[in-house]
Amino acid sequence: MTPKKGIAIAFVFLIFEATLFLFVDKPLAEYMRALDETSRSLIDFFRAITDFGKGAWYLWPCGLATLFCAFLSRGSDVPVRYRRLSGYIGVRAFFLFATIGISGIVANIIKPLAGRARPLLWLRDGLYGFEPFTMLNSLWNGMPSGHSTTAFALAFSLAFLYPRGRIIWFSYAFLLSLSRIMVNAHYLSDICAGAMLAWLTVGLFKRHGMGLLSKIIFPIDISKKMQ
Repeated sequence: MTPKKGIAIAFVFLIFEATLFLFVDKPLAEYMRALDETSRSLIDFFRAITDFGKGAWYLWPCGLATLFCAFLSRGSDVPVRYRRLSGYIGVRAFFLFATIGISGIVANIIKPLAGRARPLLWLRDGLYGFEPFTMLNSLWNGMPSGHSTTAFALAFSLAFLYPRGRIIWFSYAFLLSLSRIMVNAHYLSDICAGAMLAWLTVGLFKRHGMGLLSKIIFPIDISKKMQ
């Protein structure tokens, strides 16, 4: 991506986010509160699935798979074909672990710095907007949505690894992100910010970090197939 293209994308995204902030976020939150009263079973469905956007669901299995495969790929008594299979699986598990983990860390750094009020504060107290550097109050840590960041980091990563399933991956990310709006945990602009952060993280890590780190972790070099 050229610098001009990057600046153009950032400008368009900021305009889009400002439009959501000014005209969409508050009425959508109010609509979801009303929907909770009239369609409780629908909202309960989204409450039941929303926690699948937590990074731990994906970081633990991917992290353990990375360690296990790295161990097998280094075993001198392990047949070469199994070492190569371990490397193949391990590199992909590591890619998912890294993109989800890095995007989650960045999201958790941005949240208190931005200090975005969550919908509950608007619906309960009439508070809306930003209070930067609100470090200890999760109600002011709304942007970006951590669940959406995780869901879209997973989707973008899987779409890169297995592009034929991209409809499934992005449908899953969309459903989890939608759940954050449905339960009034986040505004739509928070969701979009999380998706953008995920896209940037996956793209940058794929281009600048994956090749070198995979060669260090896995002695059998199959990382070229990831590029």
